Amino acid sequence: NQFDIIVSNPPYVIDNMVDTLEVEVKDWEPHLALKGGNDGLDFYRDIKGDLDRVLKSNGLFIFEYGGFEQTSQLQTMFSDGYSICEIILDFAGIDRVMVIKKK
Repeated sequence: NQFDIIVSNPPYVIDNMVDTLEVEVKDWEPHLALKGGNDGLDFYRDIKGDLDRVLKSNGLFIFEYGGFEQTSQLQTMFSDGYSICEIILDFAGIDRVMVIKKK
């Protein structure tokens, strides 16, 4: 099956930063839902290959991520075969959601 839209809130926190998160997050959220590897981008590397198979042409992948420092890395990662449609800021003005379209 292929999809028109895939939405995800994956783990994107850099592993060694989990202990610096707010108590409400680090003490109550499963670390499996937070830890994204050494750079916070493990999930995105894993799903990139699957997107080619499961996302229709002109389909959208909408996902949350960790902010400014990950923006350029994700733009580079998805530059081949995808176009960045929008970057949505959170209430603190930090890059938080990226919308990409499969070419």
